[in-house]
Amino acid sequence: MRALEPGFLLRTADYLQTTADRITTALPSSDSIITPLGKKLLLRTRDIDDVVFDRWQAYVQRLCMELISCFPKSEQTVGIIPISRGKAKVFGTETILRLDQLVSGRLWGVTYSGPRPFLDALEKHAFEQLVSKVGANARAAAKIFERNEKYQPEWLPGINVDPLEHMLIDILNEVEPCARRATLEEDFIEKTDIRVNFPELERRQGARIQVTRTYHKAQLQQKTKSIELSNEIILLSPLTLAQARRVRDTEYHARQIYEEWTTALQDSQLAPIGPANAVDEDLREEIRDFVRSQAMTCTEEMRKREQKFGAKPSWIAAAIARQTRDGLSIAERVPDSGATPGESGDHLDA
Repeated sequence: MRALEPGFLLRTADYLQTTADRITTALPSSDSIITPLGKKLLLRTRDIDDVVFDRWQAYVQRLCMELISCFPKSEQTVGIIPISRGKAKVFGTETILRLDQLVSGRLWGVTYSGPRPFLDALEKHAFEQLVSKVGANARAAAKIFERNEKYQPEWLPGINVDPLEHMLIDILNEVEPCARRATLEEDFIEKTDIRVNFPELERRQGARIQVTRTYHKAQLQQKTKSIELSNEIILLSPLTLAQARRVRDTEYHARQIYEEWTTALQDSQLAPIGPANAVDEDLREEIRDFVRSQAMTCTEEMRKREQKFGAKPSWIAAAIARQTRDGLSIAERVPDSGATPGESGDHLDA
């Protein structure tokens, strides 16, 4: 047995600091990174199985290596003029970008030029967000590995986001910040890629989105069947967008959407915030309207299920759905508590 003690985790934080110079020249000081990062990565000290520890350590080391490549180098530079602490205007245009949009642009490789204090604050904020993601993934991975000895580090998603998901998050956040990448547990356990929230939903975590590139009906049907409680999750794909248009040849329209997404992701012009700029403005608005409408529909379905079975994290509700389908009685279903994913309440859908 081995204990997860602060020493190893602080050494991990120190490793991040020593490799940080390869990411950016404008970084916060060592003291401002190592101490908070050590706290973020620190799990409650306890004895755990050596195999679990080794898998967890390998996963954390992978996260550290991914962090190095999170800021790709680019020759595209965008001049910005700060207009407030959290907003900047693109030089020579009327475009105003929020801090979260500027951070997203940095992750695409866009370099910004402007007043040094504002740029330093932007770099620090972007780096700290990634460090926070490393810490959150490390904590979640430890729980996942302890629950199932078969899970391997390479099975878990890292901090690098899928380019299509990244672009769709940018599109959803274009008008207002409403979408975020799913957490490790939401992704790995609940098959959720993106979380989106609107005031009218009245959901703490927001609605769940599963992103798929398919534009074939048969493939989408197969994908839908693989997801428990699929009526409670938004399937965002070229085909579902085309189906919402209520046109006759949905697969033709779906293929057009797919090709536009693909072309945008291959576009080398990333300024000012990434490939979302290359997606037609009407399609971007269509995506936002579709997601907002589907978020309401999926939430209504979730509320119906909660009235019948009670409020439970979606992964528990999915297990109940499987067991109900298999003919198990209410008494034999998944209990309301125990050492299971979502036990802290962090991933309650409501």
